[in-house]
Amino acid sequence: MKDILKKWVEVDMLKNMKIGTKLSFGFGLVLFLMAVLIFVAAGNMARLKGNMDHIVKVNSVRSGLARDMADIVREDAIAVRNAFMQKDRVQEMKKRLEEHKLKFDDKFKKIYEMTGRDDAESRDKIAKLKSVRETERSMTDKTMALIISDKGDEAFAYYLKEARAAVRNSIQAIDELAQQQEKRSKLRYEESEKAYESSRAMMFVLGALALFLAAITAFILTRSIVGPLSEGVSVMKRMAAGDLTAIIEVKSNDETGEMLSAMKSMLEQLNITITEVKSAAENVAAGSEELSAGAQQLSQGATEQAAAVEETSSSMEEMTSSIRQNADNSLQTEHLSQKSAVDAQGSGKSVSETVGAMKEITARISIIEEIARQTNLLALNAAIEAARAGEHGKGFAVVAAEVRKLAERSQSAAAEISRLSVSSVETAEKAGEMLSLLVPDIQKTADLVQEISAASKEQYVGAEQINKAVQQLDHVIQQNASASEELASTSEELTSQAEQLQDAVAFFKTNGTDISKR
Repeated sequence: MKDILKKWVEVDMLKNMKIGTKLSFGFGLVLFLMAVLIFVAAGNMARLKGNMDHIVKVNSVRSGLARDMADIVREDAIAVRNAFMQKDRVQEMKKRLEEHKLKFDDKFKKIYEMTGRDDAESRDKIAKLKSVRETERSMTDKTMALIISDKGDEAFAYYLKEARAAVRNSIQAIDELAQQQEKRSKLRYEESEKAYESSRAMMFVLGALALFLAAITAFILTRSIVGPLSEGVSVMKRMAAGDLTAIIEVKSNDETGEMLSAMKSMLEQLNITITEVKSAAENVAAGSEELSAGAQQLSQGATEQAAAVEETSSSMEEMTSSIRQNADNSLQTEHLSQKSAVDAQGSGKSVSETVGAMKEITARISIIEEIARQTNLLALNAAIEAARAGEHGKGFAVVAAEVRKLAERSQSAAAEISRLSVSSVETAEKAGEMLSLLVPDIQKTADLVQEISAASKEQYVGAEQINKAVQQLDHVIQQNASASEELASTSEELTSQAEQLQDAVAFFKTNGTDISKR
């Protein structure tokens, strides 16, 4: 069995399959069998559930309805007996029989609706029950009619001879229907047991098959993956020991085959690289001496450049200082011009407010003039009234005359103030117009000074950048001078490192790959 599986693993189809494909195929097969197992189990469980639902929800319910109908028929017989024995309860028993009839018909309707067209046997039993029940009910109604008509003896004889047998026939038909439902329940139960046994057997078979295929899949995948990995580990151990002469054989095209192929390429490349490194180490050792001589020349040139850059840096610092002073002066002038523009705008606003106030005063003075005029008229009227009063109005006439004089003086003063206010308004308006003409000129001057200040700032920034660049250049040149000195010592160290590199690559054992083939 093991040899068969080994040959199966080594077939070309499996060699060329990717590991993901192998895993997908193996687990897909197992999952397919599991899906079949679940599908079969679900189908059988659905059939079992259908049988149990039919037993519980149909057959059992119909059996219960049949028992209820049998009880109703028996209660009908008891009601007829009570009608025979208790004449005063005949109407009550008749009403009870009508209620029993409605209950029986309702349960009969439910049984009929629950019986499918494919259940011919149950349909026959139901049809028989319907016929027997109609006969029994007709005879019961006739018996009750005779009792109500006071024909008790005739009713009793009819009941014993005809109606009682019909009652027994109804109960027998109901019992047959109930037994038939119990029989169908038993058949359904037996079908469920058979379905359970077959489902269990099928699940065992499919489960065992799935486990068997899973084991085979695991063996095949392990064999196809572990083998190449073991070979790769062996080669890596030899490489770790410095042996680069190992030979790798690639036998598959899957990921492990790609890994071995990559390792083979890496091994070949390492052989070439180590050979090149050995050659390069020799070249480095030879070139380090030439590098030392060039470094000394570079150091001398860097020193001369540093001296020239220092002089340039000093000149740039002086120029930057002058530009900065100009920028500061321009900035102060800009602030003063902007303040003058703001002050001029404020003065114009104040003049406008003054003009408004003067106009308001003029309006108020007009009111005062009107009041003085009205007071003068009142004083004149008072003098007239005092003259009419004769001797008794002399004192009042003197007061009225004084009031009139005061009113005239107030009116004269108000007119003078009004004239002065009008003159002040005209003067203030002229001042406002002159300020409104002056503000744009001041603002224009502020804008020009601002542009000069901005230009000075830009010049200062540019000079600062140039100065920084010169300083950086000086720093770089000094670094170059220092680096050239270090380069000389580094070249000597490089020679020592090249010798150490030659000793290090001597650890690797190569197969003598010719680098000229690259």
